[in-house]
Amino acid sequence: MASSEFVITKEQYEITLRTLINSGSRISYDVFDGTKIRYLNADSVAEVIGRRGAAMALKHPSFATDEPEVVIYKNGDTNWYQFKELHGDGHIKINSRKFTEDPYFYFAIGYTSFFVTKNGTHIQPPKNLIEIYKTAVRSIKSLCRRELIGSVKSVYVSKAILDSDPRWLSAVRIHFGII
Repeated sequence: MASSEFVITKEQYEITLRTLINSGSRISYDVFDGTKIRYLNADSVAEVIGRRGAAMALKHPSFATDEPEVVIYKNGDTNWYQFKELHGDGHIKINSRKFTEDPYFYFAIGYTSFFVTKNGTHIQPPKNLIEIYKTAVRSIKSLCRRELIGSVKSVYVSKAILDSDPRWLSAVRIHFGII
């Protein structure tokens, strides 16, 4: 499994999503109405960024034409939705969370080491999936610096945050539960 974690600005988050959409990627997100999966577009990017957090699944026609599968969980009156992580022709998983008191976003991107197609075949992550993942990660990393935030935990933190907020480390540690 490949994954990378970042702490980025709202602007960097928005640019990343728009760049992925403009590349031809279809990004489904965790607002599901029970009948269809919703996909990000130019109008819904602001909606996703305005939320406290989001789970997304990126597919690109170069490696997958299937729809992501969703599991609906219920607890009393509350429903929540989760993408089936291993199902399908492959997808890149994106999770984001807004910091509580700071204008930063946690942004994680990754993919699993295998997928299970609808006919039950186990497949490796497609090469084009890996390339799209690597391109996105390289782009975000170019805006960041890897920082140790705990004894063994490190993340890539936006240089804009490092340069403008002297208390960035305490904000990031609080967000990750490292106190």
